[in-house]
Amino acid sequence: MISKAIKRLNREIRNIHDAAYLLAGFALFSTILALLRDKLLAYSFGAGVDLDIYYAAFRVPDLVYTVVASMVSVFILIPFLSNKESDKARQEFVHTLLFVFGALLFMVSFIMYLFTPFIMDRFFTEMVIRGYGEILIKMVHILLLQPIILGLSSIISSVVQYYGKYFIYALAPVLYNLGIIIGIVWLVPMFGIYGLAIGVVLGALMHVAIQLPSFYSLGFGKNFHITVLQDAVKVMAVSIPRTIALSANQVTLLMLIIMAGAMSEGSISVFNLAFNLQAAPLSIVAVSYSTAAFPVLSKLFANKDFDGFVKQIITASRHIIFWSLPIMALVIVLRAQIVRVIYGSGAFDWSDTRLTAAALALFVLSLVSQGLVLLLIRGYYASGRTIKPQILSILSAGMTIFFAIVLSKFYASSQYWRDFLEAITRTLDVGNTTVLMLPMAYSLSSIVTALLFFMLFMYDFKCNNLRAVIRTLLESLVGSFVIGITAYLVLQGITASGIVTINTLLEVFIQGALAGLIGVILGVVALVIIGNGEIRTVWRVLHHRVWKTKKVIADTELN
Repeated sequence: MISKAIKRLNREIRNIHDAAYLLAGFALFSTILALLRDKLLAYSFGAGVDLDIYYAAFRVPDLVYTVVASMVSVFILIPFLSNKESDKARQEFVHTLLFVFGALLFMVSFIMYLFTPFIMDRFFTEMVIRGYGEILIKMVHILLLQPIILGLSSIISSVVQYYGKYFIYALAPVLYNLGIIIGIVWLVPMFGIYGLAIGVVLGALMHVAIQLPSFYSLGFGKNFHITVLQDAVKVMAVSIPRTIALSANQVTLLMLIIMAGAMSEGSISVFNLAFNLQAAPLSIVAVSYSTAAFPVLSKLFANKDFDGFVKQIITASRHIIFWSLPIMALVIVLRAQIVRVIYGSGAFDWSDTRLTAAALALFVLSLVSQGLVLLLIRGYYASGRTIKPQILSILSAGMTIFFAIVLSKFYASSQYWRDFLEAITRTLDVGNTTVLMLPMAYSLSSIVTALLFFMLFMYDFKCNNLRAVIRTLLESLVGSFVIGITAYLVLQGITASGIVTINTLLEVFIQGALAGLIGVILGVVALVIIGNGEIRTVWRVLHHRVWKTKKVIADTELN
């Protein structure tokens, strides 16, 4: 039985829809663990100073990971692996990267370790002034182990994904979140807030450990020879644009966190909890499809099948739009129920719930645009064109910071604008609503960036026929409208009738679940009536996977 389980975990998957749905399933499980992780954090600490410290300390190792480990991410390495002519050449290539980038990660992390007091003093001045400097520094020192471990794990992940071992690849983030949960539940009582940082390191170790057996079974890690140092230089040269682009995104988040740190206590927590919550559907839908598409896109472009390359981008775009718009409608309507069920207990009070729900609604407005940007960036990297995504990413980072500064100043100076936003987000008597300008700036910038990316992609890859994408967009808007309106009306009816109150978390869950379920059912009916192609594809893929019927290639009817 164990051998059968191991064999199933290691089986190869090549079909893009099979891989996407497998990754989506594991992403859902990982997301549930991530939400459980955040619920435990909110329950234990609330939207207060302790959680602010944890999230602020996380920014430094995240920046290290982005600057160095992004150079050896799957999206950079898979095209290199595709171009190698033999398994032996791929093994020598990967062994070299493990040595070179492992040493680089250690060196950069050590430098950041030495300069942590200076960084914390400059980045989070207000928190240091309030007396939290020493705790911040110690948290950062522990967390700096994480980028080293995850950086090496990302190289191993490239190998695992290249050979189609999606089960193992998808399990890694699940175990990462499980390690953090262990830290919250068992290590915090033992080591205080530092248990959070230790749990992160434990999660990183579990992330790499689950992939090592597959890595070794493929012949990697044996006969460790460093013979192709020039390949490491090539990887670095190709990845520098992507690293700059990702660093720009991390700098953007860092700047937003710094701005939140200068606001009232708990603002960093509200921003991060809402950001993590909106990342859940993004991870399940957009990340799953773009991750599953990337190896296919790389091979299509390497084989000069440019029509097939564009076809895969269009197919993935349509499915991202199809899934994201209904989710966006549901989250906006049920935001308070979602936040209350996930975070609302213990130290996380009703004011925290309302403010986080408002931030979530503003974040989720850009769910579709964030998903499309992720996909198009992967399309550019699969084709080896990295300069333009870099420029757009830097432009997007600049726009986000600009919008955040302008909106925050305008919000502070305009009572009318403040009253209007607090009214539509239902935060009139909450206070500390200035933090809402940060997710608003993030979403506004994401939408503009997606529009620019799509226009650029159409021009660069001669993609002139977008009728299928437009049709999916319009049909999904119809379905999303039906879902959103139905969920809202059901929610109002339940509230007015008093059938289900909101006195307990279970009652809040039942209220939101009923409204959401009825909304989804009517939305699906509407999509079937208007003849939506994606809903038929979803049915066929699920029917094939669950009932093992004859395989249907869904891509053919998506064009």
